[in-house]
Amino acid sequence: MSTLPLATAAPLPSKTANFHTAGRASIINLLWNTKILVCVAAFALLAGCATPVVHQTASGKPEVTIDTENVIGVKEALVSRMINRRYNLISDSDYQLVFDRPIENFLAGALLGSRYDSTPNARITYTLAVGTDSVRIVADLAIITNPGSAFERRMEMNSVKDSMEFQEMLNQLRDTFSYRPKYY
Repeated sequence: MSTLPLATAAPLPSKTANFHTAGRASIINLLWNTKILVCVAAFALLAGCATPVVHQTASGKPEVTIDTENVIGVKEALVSRMINRRYNLISDSDYQLVFDRPIENFLAGALLGSRYDSTPNARITYTLAVGTDSVRIVADLAIITNPGSAFERRMEMNSVKDSMEFQEMLNQLRDTFSYRPKYY
């Protein structure tokens, strides 16, 4: 029976050969997992302190019904108000207007950003339900991570305090169309 001498056996792989590349990958994974843990903890802390807003509307979202037949005028006024708030019109159809704006809050960007795109977008989608003599507008507020990519993720924001600002804007829009001076 013959045995191979130790000198001819294949050398064992060096433990230090892959240390630098494996070490970097594990450090990056550790930092990414730590970031996720901090984000979850911060979100839980903020969500625990904040009282969700409940909209007293049929959809549970910011909405308004405007007594007018002028759908084009309503859409033009809505676009103008959103542009004044520094939103960009992304999509326009007969029954929907979509606006986007990058979030400028550093903390929100750190919490909601991703490796692909560190700046999430605030997206407001208005759905218009046109009746015979009225227009119902329902707003949908969301934060979009990885905007414009195949990896978009949506976080609904209809129950946050800032959604009341959009409800107030819609109420003012309704009041604009409701006030019609009568000429005799």
